[in-house]
Amino acid sequence: MTSAATRSRNEFTVGDRLLISYGGTESIESPAQYSTAARGLLSDLGIDLQRFYTAFDRGRYQKLGMTRGIFFDRETFGVDRMVQGSVSDISRKALDLAPLTEAIKRDVLRVIGNRTNHFPGLPSPEKKARLARMSYRDFLLNVVKVAPGVIPLFQAMTHDLYGVGIDAIPALDCWGLEMPGFEGLKLDDDEPSPGIGRTPLLEMNEEEPYIFHFPDGNASVARLLARRLVPQALPGDSMDDVVTARLAYGKLDQPSNSTRIRLNSTVIRVKHRGDPASAREVEVTYVRGGKARSVRAGACVLACWNMVIPLPLPRVVRHTEAGARIRGQRCRWCIPTSRSTTGEHFRKPVSPMSTHRAATG
Repeated sequence: MTSAATRSRNEFTVGDRLLISYGGTESIESPAQYSTAARGLLSDLGIDLQRFYTAFDRGRYQKLGMTRGIFFDRETFGVDRMVQGSVSDISRKALDLAPLTEAIKRDVLRVIGNRTNHFPGLPSPEKKARLARMSYRDFLLNVVKVAPGVIPLFQAMTHDLYGVGIDAIPALDCWGLEMPGFEGLKLDDDEPSPGIGRTPLLEMNEEEPYIFHFPDGNASVARLLARRLVPQALPGDSMDDVVTARLAYGKLDQPSNSTRIRLNSTVIRVKHRGDPASAREVEVTYVRGGKARSVRAGACVLACWNMVIPLPLPRVVRHTEAGARIRGQRCRWCIPTSRSTTGEHFRKPVSPMSTHRAATG
């Protein structure tokens, strides 16, 4: 089971030019934080992280005279208008052009320049604990006490990273991502921050530039994996030529292949064949072309978003601590395979790479 978000990309032919962009995940994010196994995988695929330092033009937008901008859409703000700047540091001059009332503009500037300690008398750990239990939206409305009309401007700040708005993101995560409104709390960056998400934690400890992108995002990582598993399907031998190499899709799922890659196949159920305590095989049911099909194997690796694991594995996950955490706010990696776990889930959270080794080794 693999995630489509990783392998997707977009291709457009304009005249005689081929334009390529990512259609799923964009970046090899924070590779310095990767485990030895994960970094080893990148190396095995021929991905040289140092190559990005020369391939990625970090000054391109400045050379073109481009800056950030805020688009106010007609549906939300009553008029379509582009204003120079970003929400986090918009200037008064730029804000004067925004389709907002004067009262809303004052509140926006108050958030950006906020120096108020809204939790006086509390030590930094207790302030963080409170922020972890409220959304950024609630922090702005109930703690900073902005007018409701401010929220539409801030609502989409987390869309590109989380896919949801600030009403669904803890305020503590937004502090870690350096969103405005927290400076007066004097929170300690160096102390532990229980409840903060993995993404902002990585951002806080980030010492690398955000440059590790192929032109098609992580689709090239998936293509390099496909090249390694089914070499005849994708010609070439480097991380540079993989972007424009033409993939022979018909060669991915040949019976003669030692590894077969089956696309457009959505897994809907994974279960042991027989009693999990003694089963020797796992059965995977998937839908392709509108029809349900199944395949059996001695082991199964789940390489997908953790939150969807209960859907194909409802019976197994329901009886585990992992299941409770998956359906709640936390996730654990788990895998049903008799080869290495005798039909049981791992007792402790493990990394995807550790799971892969345990399931296939």
